[in-house]
Amino acid sequence: MKSLLSILVLLCVTTNSLAQPKRVDAEKIKALIQDLGAGQFALRERATERLLKIGVAGLKELESATKEFSDKEIKLRASRILQIIRARDLVAKLKSFRAGKLSGDELAGWKPFRKLAGDSPRSRRLFVQMQEAQPILFRLLRDGNARKTQEELDRAAARASTRSQFGDTVAMGRVAALLFIAGEPKIKLDTTTSLVLSNLCFLPSFSSTLEGGPKESILRQLISRVLLRSTSDPANSYWLMVALDNNIPSALKSALRILGRKPTVGSSQYALLALAKFGKREHIKVAEKFAKDARRIRRRSVRINGKLQIVETQILDLAMAVVLHMEKRDLTKFGYGKTGLRHTTRVLDVNAIGFDSKQLRQRALALFASRKK
Repeated sequence: MKSLLSILVLLCVTTNSLAQPKRVDAEKIKALIQDLGAGQFALRERATERLLKIGVAGLKELESATKEFSDKEIKLRASRILQIIRARDLVAKLKSFRAGKLSGDELAGWKPFRKLAGDSPRSRRLFVQMQEAQPILFRLLRDGNARKTQEELDRAAARASTRSQFGDTVAMGRVAALLFIAGEPKIKLDTTTSLVLSNLCFLPSFSSTLEGGPKESILRQLISRVLLRSTSDPANSYWLMVALDNNIPSALKSALRILGRKPTVGSSQYALLALAKFGKREHIKVAEKFAKDARRIRRRSVRINGKLQIVETQILDLAMAVVLHMEKRDLTKFGYGKTGLRHTTRVLDVNAIGFDSKQLRQRALALFASRKK
């Protein structure tokens, strides 16, 4: 099949946008499909070219051929011809869609995306980038097979992660497409895939767009949908980090849900920080419940007055700091350090919170307990 790849490139570039498929007799198409397995190479090539010219009108028969024929040559050629025709058709539709000549209702995923992001030149450009980056995912979404869509989402996320680990750029449109699919209610979100997606949000190619880029608000909404679907650790912690660093208020809803059950140390930490950043006075009581949680967040060596001391941070240390911050109190009056407490995006710097002795912690707890008297 010497020419299939070159034909794909040629057809994707030169196809006439959205030309209506000509009616072709189904028996003629079936005969051409039979010729894909002919003994003569020239006859196989001629049948391939004619089926490509027929295009969309032959999709039904070609799809059947990939499932029903036992001849490997026929199945292989029919499968590759299908790929070419679908790619050509998608290129044409996306070109017209981006130019505003097509409503987009024919494009898989556009209706829910439009509901999320609106219909504007900006949202259309992003949607085109997403479709170009992950055409298979969107086709599976259109076909309504949730299981296959989830499986492809898992594979696509893993491929993107591998590329990033080897230093390859993962395009913003690719990450946006993965987030969109992962946010769809019918798609089961695997814990590993959720964790991978949260890490992809930290890639420069994506995070730089969140820093005031034209697609910023849409991307935040895509993140928010997945954040609210995440129900397991350590993915919860990473999604809350993404939300805190990018000022996504729905982190509060996620935090309240997490703190309402038995959270891990990691998710407790970031959920409390989300309360500090997005919570209201009515949420102070939620943080107060954790002011008795002695689970350790971390231990570190710090030089204090020329001496190396071990400083430990417990959940209760952070919970007290969050409550005091929400009550607009001066943390230094409760035994916290004078410097380094503030974090540029997470309000409080956990690395600067903690005590180097039980006595100092007990003193802080006593002051905390008596603060309202």
